[in-house]
Amino acid sequence: SVTPQAAEIISRPSGRGCPENPTPFELFSDMLVCLEESNNLVPNPLDTAAIWNSRGKVIDATFLDVLENASTIFKKCVQKEPHNVDNWSWYLATRLGIHCISSGLPLSECSNDEYRCKSTSKGLVTNCRSQVGNFYVKVNNSARAMLDFIDFAQCAGCAMFHLNIASMLEWRVAMSYFLQGRSNDKFLLELRQLHAFQVHRWAIKLGSISSMARVKHLYESNEIPRDSFLHVLVSTIERRPGDREIWMHLINVLGAVSHEKTINIKNYQDVEKSILGSWWDRIR
Repeated sequence: SVTPQAAEIISRPSGRGCPENPTPFELFSDMLVCLEESNNLVPNPLDTAAIWNSRGKVIDATFLDVLENASTIFKKCVQKEPHNVDNWSWYLATRLGIHCISSGLPLSECSNDEYRCKSTSKGLVTNCRSQVGNFYVKVNNSARAMLDFIDFAQCAGCAMFHLNIASMLEWRVAMSYFLQGRSNDKFLLELRQLHAFQVHRWAIKLGSISSMARVKHLYESNEIPRDSFLHVLVSTIERRPGDREIWMHLINVLGAVSHEKTINIKNYQDVEKSILGSWWDRIR
């Protein structure tokens, strides 16, 4: 079992077709960081003093056994209901959590030294966990499950699959263990490209304001090209033709029809008068 605070985190509503809810990956990551920062995830006690000090805490080896059992159950759920994105997400979140704990390294994005300093400043005794012997086997198991998840999402035709894959890729600590000798820069580039693709596919299929905003952020960060953002804007307009704000975003990205390069999106009447020329993707 986990601590009450960690149990509360992992029990929060997730997914269920609602983009506003946190995904299982976010909840699982938050739970592990909570256990670590509260100094409640400890190595297997080897002597009497360690056994006494570990009372009420989560022993990593025992926790791994529990997660392996949970992973087996979630995998059976995936096999029974493969089109249920929550089944896939909880299965992958559990697998990624297993290899994160097995690494023996910090579960947050801080370095080993930063974590030790943080623990010391809080008056905590840092429990140095060690890497599990079959750690790389666990990483390879996670990698295979990830590929299955991504491959199935491509043919599932469900927007939430793409959103959950994007959330999975945002779990930086879990993703970092897939380097395994590859170039760090190349791996990060591939990761960003796959993430941008998944967010883009989610936005195209969903066509909501929130998904459009996510893609807008990627566009402004130079993660996706202009045409990809325009594609999302047009798809969103097709679903929400009466939303003036989206039209104004589209005009701003295209550029003004007049000699001016940009249009003040607050002056919608001026924008309305200027929509007389042709625009990208008008044949849709």
